[in-house]
Amino acid sequence: MMIRNKHEFGFEIGTFHHATEAYLIAPLLARENVSAAIFADFSLYKHEMYEHSVRAGQLLHEAGARFAYKSDHPALNAQNLAFEAQKAAHYGLDPQLAFAAVTSAPADSLGLGWRIGRIAESYDADVVIWDRPPLELGAHPVRVIVDGFTGFSRAFGPERHEGFVRAPPVKPPAQQPEEGGGIGGVGQSTIYATYSVVNASAIYAGPGVVAAGAVVVRDGIVACVGGDCEPDGAVFDLNGGVVMPGMVVANTNIGLSDIEFEEGTKDGTVDPQGALAGLAHAADGLRVGGGLKQLQYAFRHGVLTAVSTPEHSGMVAGFSVAFRTGAELYDDAIIKRDAALHVSIGSRAKDPYAKSISMQIARLRELLAEAADTASGSSLGGRSNSDTSGCARCTGAGIFSIHVSAFARVVSGELPLIVEVHDPSDIAKVLEVVSAHAGVRLVLAGATGAWKLAQRVAAAGARVLLQPARCLPGTWETRACVPPFATGETAAEALLRAGVVGGVGVAPGPGPATVSGEPDRARGLRFEAGWLAAEAADVGLDAAIGAATWAVAEAFGLAELGIGRVAVGTRANLIGLDAAASALGPLSLAATVQLLGDGETVTLQPRQD
Repeated sequence: MMIRNKHEFGFEIGTFHHATEAYLIAPLLARENVSAAIFADFSLYKHEMYEHSVRAGQLLHEAGARFAYKSDHPALNAQNLAFEAQKAAHYGLDPQLAFAAVTSAPADSLGLGWRIGRIAESYDADVVIWDRPPLELGAHPVRVIVDGFTGFSRAFGPERHEGFVRAPPVKPPAQQPEEGGGIGGVGQSTIYATYSVVNASAIYAGPGVVAAGAVVVRDGIVACVGGDCEPDGAVFDLNGGVVMPGMVVANTNIGLSDIEFEEGTKDGTVDPQGALAGLAHAADGLRVGGGLKQLQYAFRHGVLTAVSTPEHSGMVAGFSVAFRTGAELYDDAIIKRDAALHVSIGSRAKDPYAKSISMQIARLRELLAEAADTASGSSLGGRSNSDTSGCARCTGAGIFSIHVSAFARVVSGELPLIVEVHDPSDIAKVLEVVSAHAGVRLVLAGATGAWKLAQRVAAAGARVLLQPARCLPGTWETRACVPPFATGETAAEALLRAGVVGGVGVAPGPGPATVSGEPDRARGLRFEAGWLAAEAADVGLDAAIGAATWAVAEAFGLAELGIGRVAVGTRANLIGLDAAASALGPLSLAATVQLLGDGETVTLQPRQD
């Protein structure tokens, strides 16, 4: 349409922005000399972006069309523009083209390619010196020179280079599967009664457990891990690659929403009045299978388990659900119907039930106290939800219903309490409130300011789910976050040094809901975990892998089910990658997924769309 208008009215078009579907008309853009400004993989929050492809840059280039990668500040912070190029290279774009797409290509599109975007004689002296190759995960500028003047400087340290060596592609078995066949919805997946993943140079099986050799799976259950395993059934040869557990994304609404800004694709938002009438169970809004792209993308990137939270606009969210992202049928998907109880503290959680942060804290204190007074274990003791006898602090049947049916399960320790909170002062208040109830399993989600009181968090036995791990102070409440490229200790380092067990989640989206993690970003969870180790020298590979796997599973009580681990006697959930050697191991941005093992189902070289 716009190109027809261009010809009819005689004006020029330089660039289409947010042009995530422009690759579909790449030859036309090439003929018209119109460039496209695109994202590497940020797409599924609008209907008009639903056909986005991570290979868009390659397809545009092959057609001769010009393109550049862009930010969408603040949804995609401009400080992370290089990360778009890094991801594009991960998805297969030539690294030189990926780097040009954030330097010379946008300069050319702006008509300034004659003086900026390149290092060349007679060009502006705009130069960046990096601490490692700029397309490696965690690359930091150490000098930024603009017009010949140093605008940013940090101390030069030793050169950091992950030294990635790619293993040959996985070699599939020669034999046919014993039973079953192709499964729709999650790429090329096949059922095997027995299969083995062999020739793994490292198997990151669990906390502090690194083996090598093979993983043998029988009837969907891990039968053997390590160098003494005898291969059995269909044999998949990793050729020196590595194995890690399937990742766990938490505190997002994946499975409850496929296109964030299209209500017809969503469960909907829990409003404050609805929360008082009866807490929402995310399991009741979950949809799986049927080609849902959010779940497909997450699964193909190795996020085999999700803990999804009802989208909410107030303090009380309801119960999250733990499920398998690769399941085609609802009954097969559910791992834990009620995984945790979620509440939010902060400005975005203000609602008629708790119009101020002080009231949110007061409500949390009352709900926990009422639950402690009235609950016996997780049972109602035969009483109805409207029976408030014996409850000295109950203020009405609605609130009683909440604390009996939900908070009693938290006080007894049956379910963890997930509190989404960022400001250090608010975190301190939550710790004080929860300290009165020894049985509460507290997880601080968001928690971008938790590093400031890491010792207190550790002493309370609370866990942390950093969302986002690469924090930037986009709101008043997140002003205490430690941004990427900051000098000194990172938030993850401070928490780890204090003994806090932490996981990572994905960044929030542009919508108004208080759910932290935008589902479209779930597929990037491995990259977020990789940032922890790449950016911070004191965050080891074990802790970084755990932050996306076993640490999250433990926080939600899923570890005993084998989630987040590769453990004998538990259901198989594993990822095979082609990282033969790398300082970041399976978290390297250069590594690609070669194999997914989800129970009896094996997905070979899953397609990244």
